[in-house]
Amino acid sequence: HFYSTENEKINVTSACHSRDLTYIPDYLATFEIKDKIGKYEMFLQAETKNGIRTIKDSFEVRKEVLFDVRELSITDRKVRLKALSDSFNAIENIEKSFKNHTAFDSVVKGEISTAADGKNKNFTISFDVKGPK
Repeated sequence: HFYSTENEKINVTSACHSRDLTYIPDYLATFEIKDKIGKYEMFLQAETKNGIRTIKDSFEVRKEVLFDVRELSITDRKVRLKALSDSFNAIENIEKSFKNHTAFDSVVKGEISTAADGKNKNFTISFDVKGPK
């Protein structure tokens, strides 16, 4: 697939023209994956006034995941994650992973409740992101 601003598969957002701090990306593209499990490799290239810039990256689509992020808020290095999981054990493992991560402080698991589907669990995890030393 070839994406570009010329073929309008990459859109320029309003944040691109602002010098203010924002969590909105300057450029945005969507790639429909649906049920195509596997590893996807990306090659991104931008032609700027300072030359050509490139990034190679990849992501993986799995049949099952530990949790599904429903909402993410970030304010002054404080992160609040609302997510959905199918097991209490997975939630405990997620909390442990955040607590063991060297970039995070003050990890707090919030209330766990039954989701609307009656099977999954809603939960929140809050933590602080450590700043540069």
